[in-house]
Amino acid sequence: MKLSEIVCALSNIVVNIMNGSSEDVEISSIATHSSQVRKGTLFICRKGNRFDSHLIASEMIYRGAVALVTERPLKKLSNVPIIVVEDSKLAESIIASEFFGHPYRKLVTVGITGTNGKSTTARFIFEALRYFGVHASIMGTVQNVVGDEIFNSPVHTTPPAIELLGKMRKSLDHGDTHFIMEVSSHALKLKRVESVRFDVGVITNITRDHLELHGDFEDYRATKFHIADLLKDDGLMVISRDHVELAPIKERGKPVITYGKKKDADVRISEMVTSREGSEFVVETSGSRCAFRTKLIGFHNIYNLAAGITVLTTMGYKLEDLVEPVALFKGVEGRFQLLHSVSRMLGFDVIVDFAHTPDALYRVIQSARAITSGRVIVVFGAGGESDPGKRPIMGRVVSRFADVTIVTTDDPKSEDPDEIIEQVVKGITEGAPHLVVPDRREAIEMALTIANKNDTVIIAGRGHEEYMVLKDRKIPFKDAEVVEEIARRLCRKH
Repeated sequence: MKLSEIVCALSNIVVNIMNGSSEDVEISSIATHSSQVRKGTLFICRKGNRFDSHLIASEMIYRGAVALVTERPLKKLSNVPIIVVEDSKLAESIIASEFFGHPYRKLVTVGITGTNGKSTTARFIFEALRYFGVHASIMGTVQNVVGDEIFNSPVHTTPPAIELLGKMRKSLDHGDTHFIMEVSSHALKLKRVESVRFDVGVITNITRDHLELHGDFEDYRATKFHIADLLKDDGLMVISRDHVELAPIKERGKPVITYGKKKDADVRISEMVTSREGSEFVVETSGSRCAFRTKLIGFHNIYNLAAGITVLTTMGYKLEDLVEPVALFKGVEGRFQLLHSVSRMLGFDVIVDFAHTPDALYRVIQSARAITSGRVIVVFGAGGESDPGKRPIMGRVVSRFADVTIVTTDDPKSEDPDEIIEQVVKGITEGAPHLVVPDRREAIEMALTIANKNDTVIIAGRGHEEYMVLKDRKIPFKDAEVVEEIARRLCRKH
């Protein structure tokens, strides 16, 4: 690709072009990370929170970069074109889209955002499409499938634009027709998906999270609604009538299909029942009514499935077509995951869940309460570098709705884990039974030790994650595996 083509695509945000003409420069790759630079690379400089890659521009030229995109003029560099833009993040998205040939234009692209429920909703849509023989890809928090490649997402729910558009291109080249993806608030705020256009945008719910990035809830909320601005000309929104307000979508003039329990929902859920064996519910549209059974436990999962069912009906599938895909769907690892073998060993249920916001914790506890005749015991913590203001709220929610609260460590990252725990404990309701056990393994063992028959233990916050991130290192720590290891030891001991 010629650099001149990229400059043309960036025309609305170009401030200046330095060091001569861009007409004949051939671009063979694009990169924002120094390790990806080779001969023929266009390197995009960005000023991040921890590092400013403008400072290594000359080194990137030495490594083979033939052009630079920057947010400020750079002096004393070799005579390579420098395109100065207003916003490097937006530039990356535009460049990636241009470089990979706008693959979303030829894919049916579904983007799912919301505080909770993205992973389960996306995975159900993906697996249902595969059930019908549709060639589809999925990208999200847990497991990605793009063409013939299966891989995990170690860092981002939604990857940076270059990686994302590259995967979309690979999906298209592999012969896929559909691309299903989770869209995080980070991706929307940091413009990772700014050049992508969706056939269907989904908002599952909007509750407090990630205010360390957004500053306040209003910005977080507005960022989530921005997905409606990224629809294709004939695209539409699918939103929960029970959890998301309609006005911000309607103000944009976008078509909306709603789902939920409310009578005015386009896709109405009723007769919801959940048990240890799964859930049952009925879905009604203007012209159809159908009963569903699922292996998934919890009312929140019924909403996730309803979101997926609604999306699939927009693609032409009938409710009765979806009964079997719903029945076959096993859910997502680490999302209200009942550990059956451990539960049989110990005589009470143990659930691992990714819940790490006040609303998610509330919903998980309520779902556990619906299948529990004894106590609900919750082990949880708060992650580092993420919205300190939600920590006491999490403590308040768990201590109010669980019978026993055990506060522990959860991915402190660069922060002091003891300080995070202290902030969580500040919100605990006075007099509520609670323990503080900083070592997560010991906290889990404490919960399994004090639990009795008919109780349910919830290990919340980390779900499928395989490593705990500390200030100076990552250590292997997968909640489900730790639970099983402790359970086996306790059984041998007794």
